[in-house]
Amino acid sequence: MKIESSIDISKPPSEVFAFMTSDENLPLWISNLIRSERMFGDDATKGAITNLFYDENGKREVLEEEVLEVEENKSIKAILKHNRTNILVNYRLESLDEDNTRLYSEYEYQPNSLLFKVYLSLNRGNLTERYQNDLQQLKNAIESLSDEFDELEDED
Repeated sequence: MKIESSIDISKPPSEVFAFMTSDENLPLWISNLIRSERMFGDDATKGAITNLFYDENGKREVLEEEVLEVEENKSIKAILKHNRTNILVNYRLESLDEDNTRLYSEYEYQPNSLLFKVYLSLNRGNLTERYQNDLQQLKNAIESLSDEFDELEDED
């Protein structure tokens, strides 16, 4: 099962990429993410491994993320590993002009059981909404934080 979303962000691709790939910013835009713990590598580098801790309906879930490919300011691909499913994640950034970016996200689920495959089919709408909300939260976070920074610079 594949879920695709996109959003336009009023910032250049370099700012969007830097913000979205920084571990400290992940809880600002990823639903139910409590924290991340780097196990190996650095932000947005091929081979980096991070444990992502989620609160899913009161239950703690841990997914291991491994970065598979990185093209700075253009794309990042990763795999999220869990005992019930692997999720291939692909973010692609497209420059609309020097100050605007279109961000595409794609989540491809690879369930490990028929039961989880049925669960995914029944919850496709909820997952689609969740990922679109995550992109909206990313847009809101990066645009508001960057605007606050710009205001501080203007005061100097």
